[in-house]
Amino acid sequence: MDNIKRNGAGYYDPTAFQAIKNTEKGAKKTMEIYRGDIFYIKKINQDTGRPAVIVSNNDINESQNMVEVAYLVEKPNESLPTHAKVKCHLPSTALCEQVVSVSKDRIDGFIRTCTDEEIEKINKGLSISLGITESDDTMAEKLKELTDSLSEAQRINDGLRNRIKEEIDKQQELKQLSQPENTDEIIKVAAERDVYKDLYMKLTEKLIGDKI
Repeated sequence: MDNIKRNGAGYYDPTAFQAIKNTEKGAKKTMEIYRGDIFYIKKINQDTGRPAVIVSNNDINESQNMVEVAYLVEKPNESLPTHAKVKCHLPSTALCEQVVSVSKDRIDGFIRTCTDEEIEKINKGLSISLGITESDDTMAEKLKELTDSLSEAQRINDGLRNRIKEEIDKQQELKQLSQPENTDEIIKVAAERDVYKDLYMKLTEKLIGDKI
């Protein structure tokens, strides 16, 4: 650190060092930081750090000196519904139950930006951690989708019911056509048939007998 505070001639120059630090801070403040970006976050007063994903909204990221992050680990101690799988240099997990605020001065090297699918997982983990339920608009949209599905199912059910009724009516009609409508009429017709048959047989026998 003392070597850094010396100027090009090798003399101790804290003023120049502070100017460099101020320049670096200015660069940090103007750095473009977006939600879903993964950066190395330096530890306080240390050069080492760990990766984290930006979870604060872009208005805060642009206007404030602090941002909110969820740190990444390669292997969490336990699996929780608040964890979100993302890719860093290696497959990692965002600990959405441990969101912290960090100064932009601690933001170091950019790693990558999360995909839409990864951000969706992060949003889900944050919602579970903070106990945030779905918005009224989302619930209304899902309710509309469910209502539309039920209406379509009812339409199909009504169509099938009508087709079944039509088929039953046709079967009843065919049954009525294949069977006489009046049993008394059947008996009367059968009796008349038998009478004419008997007369025919008697007349035939008489004619044959006369010829013999």
